Amino acid sequence: MISIGRCIRVDGSTLDSFTGQIAARQVATAGDYQSYVQKVFVHLRYRRVGRLVIDAIDDGGHFVTIYPHPNMIDAVTNAAEEPVTRRRLPRAQTRRYDPGRKTCAPPIAGAATTILYPPEGSLKGDSRVGIDPATGALARPTRSIPAIDPGNRYFDVDDTLLHELVHALRLVRGLACRRPLADGWVDSEEFIAVMVTNMYLSEKGKNSALRGDYGRTFKPLTSPGSFAFDHKEPLTVFCNEMPTLARDLAAVDCKFNPLRDYIRAFVSVAF
Repeated sequence: MISIGRCIRVDGSTLDSFTGQIAARQVATAGDYQSYVQKVFVHLRYRRVGRLVIDAIDDGGHFVTIYPHPNMIDAVTNAAEEPVTRRRLPRAQTRRYDPGRKTCAPPIAGAATTILYPPEGSLKGDSRVGIDPATGALARPTRSIPAIDPGNRYFDVDDTLLHELVHALRLVRGLACRRPLADGWVDSEEFIAVMVTNMYLSEKGKNSALRGDYGRTFKPLTSPGSFAFDHKEPLTVFCNEMPTLARDLAAVDCKFNPLRDYIRAFVSVAF
């Protein structure tokens, strides 16, 4: 196990006993996995959005532990069990949503949680996806899974992990509450994770790769300029729940920044 900052840990030990098939360039040992995830964090920390999310987790005081998710193309936060050994994992509680009142219960005590994150090569079913061992750069995929990510426009290893880190952050702070949302967003937690990840992508200059909902198949965001106005209610809730992070994210220099637009349009005094 290795530490990433104060409250993020990476534990690849289960890969040492994993007996399934592993793609040619996929990491296969605990040390390889931990080194690989550490390199992904280097890319996340290179962007301010990534640093803000990581630092906010470190300030939360509860551990987020990342485990391998072998031979899977998806990442999962707050899972019930570790997929190789089947041992139970610590799970943080979410706040109860009252559908009658359409409100969430007050914030609760945060707790430790986990992220199941695929080894290198899993995310697009392609052994080349991941980190180039020679340069440390994100490796280009040779193909995508058309039903999920046509044209390789999304789901790179760094933004996939960031999406899960946003979920973990909300859990360790005791703020997670799945308010149902329409227009393909499923709920408020997925909305927040996609929005922050879109800001990260925009900071990287990938403004044509912004995700337009939380559907299984990638759908591009068609009206990024009006996002803050189209989604005023969930943005209001996010800013009220996490005002410091909202202000810090609003100050990030990126083309897609709905928090900056929201604050300019709707916030008359500092919150």
